[in-house]
Amino acid sequence: MRKNVLSKKSPGVRLGSHALVILTLANVINYMDRFALSVLAVPIKDELGFSDTQIGVLTGFAFAFFYALFGIPLARFADRGSRRFLLSACLTLWSVMTMLSGAVGGFWQMLIARMGVGVGEAGCVPTGHSLLGDYFPPAMRAYAIGLFQSGAGLGLLFGVLLSGLLAHSVGWRLTFVLLGIPGLVLALVVIVGLREPARGAMEPNGRADPGPSPPFYDVVRVVLARRTYRQVVLGYTFGLFGAYGILQWTPAFLSRAHGMDLGQIGFGYGIAAGLGVFLGTVMGGVGARILVRRDRRWELWVPGLAYLLCVPLYAAAFWVDSTGACIALLFMATLIAASGIGPGLASIHTLTEPHMRATAVALGMFVTSVVGQSGGPFLIGVLSDVWEAAFGADSLRFALILSLSSMVWSAAHFRQGSKTLLKEAVN
Repeated sequence: MRKNVLSKKSPGVRLGSHALVILTLANVINYMDRFALSVLAVPIKDELGFSDTQIGVLTGFAFAFFYALFGIPLARFADRGSRRFLLSACLTLWSVMTMLSGAVGGFWQMLIARMGVGVGEAGCVPTGHSLLGDYFPPAMRAYAIGLFQSGAGLGLLFGVLLSGLLAHSVGWRLTFVLLGIPGLVLALVVIVGLREPARGAMEPNGRADPGPSPPFYDVVRVVLARRTYRQVVLGYTFGLFGAYGILQWTPAFLSRAHGMDLGQIGFGYGIAAGLGVFLGTVMGGVGARILVRRDRRWELWVPGLAYLLCVPLYAAAFWVDSTGACIALLFMATLIAASGIGPGLASIHTLTEPHMRATAVALGMFVTSVVGQSGGPFLIGVLSDVWEAAFGADSLRFALILSLSSMVWSAAHFRQGSKTLLKEAVN
């Protein structure tokens, strides 16, 4: 057996737990750098004179399109080459581009910097999913992926909290530089401390390294032929359309509607959203570990219910006048919405073979990023600009509330997908 390869006879629990910590830290930094701009948009707009539409492009299209576009070729590399090397290289790229965001002098320079961040971060999630699928058996994957995705909550927490506090004291430019440093350190840790598991070793009756990854078009043809996979992708696309737009624009909403400064936003919203995502993903992963053993369809029932139940809480948060009530409602809504992340993503593992997983995840990311993560922030920014003449400072409030309708649509797709999950499951 080659060095750095994990087999079923290896101390899998220990190695899997070690890898899960490293991968979760990578996801923390991934989301920390990603969401920093949502807080820093306030001083950036003041200094560089960007419109809400331009901010929507930067937080949505500039990042999400290139995140989606490069996710597929990077996932193909993850299905065929060294995932450890790929993750380290991606960490280095997005960290450097985050630091360069602090040196821009106008919109186009910031656009290029955010594109670079998107390219680098495109390799994190597919690579992480591919590794976790080979570190943990099927019954443990919703749990492991839930913990991995909890890094998004911690990243959001630290990204918003640190961005607000640092920008308040050292300015937004130096904040970008400081936020890029942890990723460079972790890139070295990945090379030194992460082992490459054997592909397929954790499959039921599987064997390590079961052969080369099929050609890209064969993977696309196979996964798109599975009705459940299509429903999962559509469910996440419409869910993220609302959720991502809310995450990116709520700091600006709190500034305009509640008069909070950057330090208050970083502390209040950072804890509400970041802790909500973290606790929600952990609770969803732990709960799914129990529920999925009883019925595999809970992988899709949980995210469907989560997106449906969070809508009235988000609507109330954007409507109330009390700042304290708004923050509390945002926490509860985010916690519920995040609880479906791990189970839903685990269903992609259920529906795909080991050498297709990274590509299947990236293909789903392409659709969800281009339509959901890109379209949500952009549409909210456009509606806020268009409605400003009629509603004044409340234009952003109404744009955020309207975006919630996409989450109801999302729940319907998860419900439809659950009807065929058992029939199309491959493990």
